[in-house]
Order: sequence, then structure tokens, then C-alpha cells
Amino acid sequence: MKKILCMMLSLVLLIGLCACGSTPDDATSTEVEVIVEQDEVVYEETESKTESTTDNVSSSTPTTSEPTVSDVSSNDNTSSKQEENSSVSTPVVEESIYYLNNEKSFEKVKLNGRCDKTDYGVALNMSASAIEFNTNSSSVLLEINADLGLYYTVVVDGKVTMDHKPIEVSGTDYLAIARGLSDGTHNIKFIRDCEARGSLEFIVVNIQLDEGSKLLNKDADKQVIEFLGDSLTSGYGNLITGSANASDLKNQSATKAYSYLLANKLGMDYRIVSMSGIALGKREGYPTFPEFYALESYHLDKEKKYTSSNPADVDVVVVNLGTNDASDKLYNEKDPQSVKNYGKRYADLITNNGYKKDVKIVFVSGVCWCHTQTAAYNEAIAELKARGYNNTYTIDIRTMQSGGGGHPSAEEHKEVADTLYKFFKDNKIA
Repeated sequence: MKKILCMMLSLVLLIGLCACGSTPDDATSTEVEVIVEQDEVVYEETESKTESTTDNVSSSTPTTSEPTVSDVSSNDNTSSKQEENSSVSTPVVEESIYYLNNEKSFEKVKLNGRCDKTDYGVALNMSASAIEFNTNSSSVLLEINADLGLYYTVVVDGKVTMDHKPIEVSGTDYLAIARGLSDGTHNIKFIRDCEARGSLEFIVVNIQLDEGSKLLNKDADKQVIEFLGDSLTSGYGNLITGSANASDLKNQSATKAYSYLLANKLGMDYRIVSMSGIALGKREGYPTFPEFYALESYHLDKEKKYTSSNPADVDVVVVNLGTNDASDKLYNEKDPQSVKNYGKRYADLITNNGYKKDVKIVFVSGVCWCHTQTAAYNEAIAELKARGYNNTYTIDIRTMQSGGGGHPSAEEHKEVADTLYKFFKDNKIA
């Protein structure tokens, strides 16, 4: 009997020793610290003690192949892969990630410019297209899918914090657009700072915040101003002087174009539908402006119609078209028949787009060229009034041409915006 008791006691002691040997108190795991420096994400592995790497991470925690702005802890499987591959691989992300193809996330984001919700996120299709959101996070990281040659600008709480920054990686990339923000709510705008050209795509996939931070309710919608134009409205060459490389997007800033500046001065939401080289009529190698307007992104898809915003929501439309028509002799301001034909074209552009009858229409002539569309605009105004559009205006603006390729410089764009702002206020347009 004593022998049996001794054997049982020995067995209990042995089990206790084994249990003690398996406690996780002294277990060591690898943590991945993420440091953001100069808009680049740097990985750094550190040894740390942890109670358990699996107890703190639920199986439903989202994963991504790239980290967010704060520290990221890896699970057991990730740790073993790191040892095998000597590199960071698929860490578990514990921060708040808002995917913009998700309806609940999308509801927190305000859009400006020509944008479109896609299966992958929000596409910023044209000049100054932007996403805007409010957050209490001190840091913000965006996952984007874009092409080399494009540019962006970031505005935090009304102040430009990143100005005309280049996209440096073609395809998926991660941009740290804010860091070290104070406690409280912050308004952040991420803006495509160049026009649409070629097959260059620009999609914001998700917004990544500090752990525990949130996207807050977006700002209320405002009145909408829509600009219809060409290179003058896009800001072509406004960052340089002379003609060399004037067409390079690095020399064009949409946020320094008169269109964006005017919308900001007026405190209105905006859409900028413009393309360098385009005309109201048909130029070789270009669509007509009505064809361009109807498409989501002419350069990416010649068939897909744009349906993400409604022209009937527009309160003011600014038309600055015709310079290229005159340059290519599609329009002759000295020919009465040409003037009459183009007057009808402008009127058709307004009515066919579907603007409401009480929309305010401002026809802008000149801006930087010797050509003037005033005669055709006057014809258009008469035609529009016959169709029930009574809030029509026209203004001729001439500026210097000290920017790239004979276009206005950034300073001259500001002067045009100031002139139009005064015109708007004097005529109680907005």
C-alpha cells in the first residue's frame, strides 16, 4: 500500500514539474516595431517578453501584408516564418483600418471632384479629386494603388502639409500622410494634384489609423460648383516658366489652378471636369468635351459612363471652353455662322448634361489667350434663356502668360480666382 502511495505521489510531483516547465511567463516572441520616417515605413525587430501571442489576438483580426503607423505584433505562425525567411511576413494589424469599398467606411468619407467608388476603393479620376475625412487619430496611413508620374497634396485642418508630392511606387503603396497630430478631431484632405492623362490610375484603398482611433462623421455637404474646361482649368504648366517640359505633370498643380482656388474661396464643394488639349468640338486625337464629360475616366475606359454624381445637384457651373477650338480653327469668332453654331453647342452642353433650370451658369472667356468666346457665349445665353435657363453670366478675363507653354503661372491663376470671386460676390452668384 505504501509503495502505491509513493508511486502516486511521485506521479503527482512529476506532472507538477512538467506543468511548471511549460508556463509562458519566460516565453520570448518577436515584435515588429514600425517607424515612420520621411514618408517611408521602416521595419525594426525587437525581442520582448509576452504572456501569450495567441491569447491577445482573435482569429477574426484583419491581416495585411503591410503595417500601419503604430506597433504591430506578430502571432506564432508569423514568428516562425520570420525566423525561416529572416523578413517580416504578414503581421497581424491591431489598428483601425477603414476599407473604402466597405459601405460603412465609405459613409465616413466626403468626396470632392470627379471620384468613383470601385470594387477596390475610391478612384480619384480628375484634377483635384479628393477624399476628406475627420478623425481623432494622431497618425494616418493610406493604402493606395497608383501609377508613377502622379502627384498628391495633403491638407490638415485647412493647412497644406504635403504639397505636390510625387507617387514614387507604381502599384500598391503606403503613404503616411499625417503624424504627431494633437489630441482632438482633425480634418484631413487627400487630393490628386494633377489632371487625368494617359492610363494613369489613382485609387485610395483604405485609411489606417492608430489603435483605438476612429473615422468620425464627415462634414455636411455644401453647395456644389462644377468647372468645365481645358488646360487652363487644369492648371497646365503653372509651376514653371517657358515651354520646355510644360506638359509634364510635375509642372502642373491642380490645387494652384483658379478652379480649385475659387471653390475654396467660396467655401463650396466642387467638381473639376477638365483635360488639357480638349475642345468643345472634335480635335484630332481628342474626344469632344461632351464625350469626355460623359465618361468616368476617358483615359482608362472609353465606354464606362460616369454615374457617381448627379449634374442636377450642381448649383453653379463655370464654363471656360473654346481656346482649343479657336486654335484649331474649329471656331471663328469673326464668322457669324460659326458664332451661331458654337452658341448652340454651348447651350446643348448645359441642357444635355442635365443641370437643373435654376443653376447659375458663368461663361469665362479668354483667361490667357488672344482668342475670345464672348460672341458665342452671348449666343449661348440667348439660346439658354429660350430653354428656361435664366441665371447666366459672362466675363472676359485676360492675364499674363508667364507659366509653362504660354499658360498662366500659379500666381496668375490666383489673380484669376480673385477676379472671379469678386465677380461672384458683386453679382450674388454664390
